Amino acid sequence: MLRFLRGRGNRDAVESAEISVFWRRWSRLRHDVAAALDADKTHLIEPRVAAAVSALDRGLGWSVGTGERSRYALMVTGEGSARLRAITDAWLAAAPPADTDWEYHDAAPAHDDPSEVTLALGDLQVPLSEIRVGARPAGDLVDVVVFHPVMARLHGADRDALSFVPLDVALGERVVERRIGRVEPADAEPPNALDLLGLRALVTSLDPPARGRLIRSTCS
Repeated sequence: MLRFLRGRGNRDAVESAEISVFWRRWSRLRHDVAAALDADKTHLIEPRVAAAVSALDRGLGWSVGTGERSRYALMVTGEGSARLRAITDAWLAAAPPADTDWEYHDAAPAHDDPSEVTLALGDLQVPLSEIRVGARPAGDLVDVVVFHPVMARLHGADRDALSFVPLDVALGERVVERRIGRVEPADAEPPNALDLLGLRALVTSLDPPARGRLIRSTCS
């Protein structure tokens, strides 16, 4: 795997080769993925897309869905990791041009209304409308405590996901990277808690130029 290699020159060469392999695999996958999205049967293609993305790095996240300008969108993201950002930057730079069917993104955009989103954690369905966030501005950043009624039942990766994914949904991954500092899960609702739209308003008020970028990043 890429992360075990030694020497910058070798790593870059392998990364470039792996990215080329991904896009060749994607050229064979894209029509099947589109058909699965149209039929609402994405479970049929999830293992194939997951395998292609994992070949780049097992730490990458991905999603397929409706595009902003194209009919569909593929997103591959490092979910805030500086190490994985280098891979997703190279991945996006090598992507084919967007067309009427597919566009490509390397970061999760904000959702118009995060309260409409439900996060699946295994068999557990978690409405993000029930998320409450304690937020404390700290210079250029905002430190947050994230609460949901099921948080106390979760452990490990599921607990991390419920702490971080709602922030990406509400703000967009790039804004989270730039404006959110410490993130802590909470088993009890913090005082003066905000819902996700309230958190968005707070972050936007601290960074007025980000308002336009946030709106342009949204998707339904």
